[in-house]
Amino acid sequence: MKSSRGRIGFTLIELLVVIAIIAVLIALLLPAVQQAREAARRTQCRNKLKQLALALHNYHDTHSCFPSGGVGRNLTGPNFDCPCPDGEGNNGLSWSVMVLPYIDEAPRYNLWDSKVPTRSYQTWAQGDPRVGNDVEWSRPCHHYQCPTDPGAGSGINNINYLGVQGGGTVRTCAGSAVSSNNGIFINGILYLNSKTQIGHIQDGSTNVYLIGESRYAITPIGSRNASVIGWGSSTRLDSSCHPSVLAAAWLQINSVPGSGGSRDGWGSRDARDYSSALFGSFHVGGCHMAMADGSVHFFSENMDLAVHRQLATRSDGVPLGGFTQ
Repeated sequence: MKSSRGRIGFTLIELLVVIAIIAVLIALLLPAVQQAREAARRTQCRNKLKQLALALHNYHDTHSCFPSGGVGRNLTGPNFDCPCPDGEGNNGLSWSVMVLPYIDEAPRYNLWDSKVPTRSYQTWAQGDPRVGNDVEWSRPCHHYQCPTDPGAGSGINNINYLGVQGGGTVRTCAGSAVSSNNGIFINGILYLNSKTQIGHIQDGSTNVYLIGESRYAITPIGSRNASVIGWGSSTRLDSSCHPSVLAAAWLQINSVPGSGGSRDGWGSRDARDYSSALFGSFHVGGCHMAMADGSVHFFSENMDLAVHRQLATRSDGVPLGGFTQ
């Protein structure tokens, strides 16, 4: 008599069905995990920008004004003798260095020498000595790095948070050597030799940008000639008129493809041709901007360009009546 026994194991079809179900679940779960990670990075980015804005306000409390966006020595006239014939020799410290004591980096600030010119761009051939402020300039500073930027890291001295030097279409000094897109504005809060006080912001501190996010500062990977912009760079005062750690609301947010950490699509050029003309980020849809009151908001890359420019101007007298974020 034939005995009956329970079946042991799975058939091939059943195994394939189980694998397919697991694959579907992973496919559904992975985007959610990635979104959660990006949300955490976005929050961390927002907090970094907030801390820098608070540092600028603490500096203001101590010195009765915000730090200069960048110091240019021996400059005269309404246009700063632009272009300056001795650009690198006249460069002083930038705002990003001056606020170091207010972000718990006082020992590092003490290693900078305000009497020594600070470079705007920097590149070294192998074996070249690093002297003066070059040593600190070359060291990364995590306070200025957005965690979403794939080009940021412990070995890169890049910057993702730039001071807002102004906005609109009228530049005090227009770059000519590399690109006509770069230039110096003086109608914002942080600009060349600025000493802006809260009282100078006649449009209201809630309606004016102070610092903004950028993805366009040049890193070694994204540079066409190995020159890079560091978090401690100064304003370049030669024919390029490049403010380095400053930018203006001239072009739309994220309107230029690519980034400072990539060579893709640039050909013989790179992102430095635009890095002082706009803001942007690796976050989807826009970038963070810190206002003069210390608050941080996320602004859409599709916001009205005229409003974007007005928000970068400290005293244009144009009532906004609200803005799109």
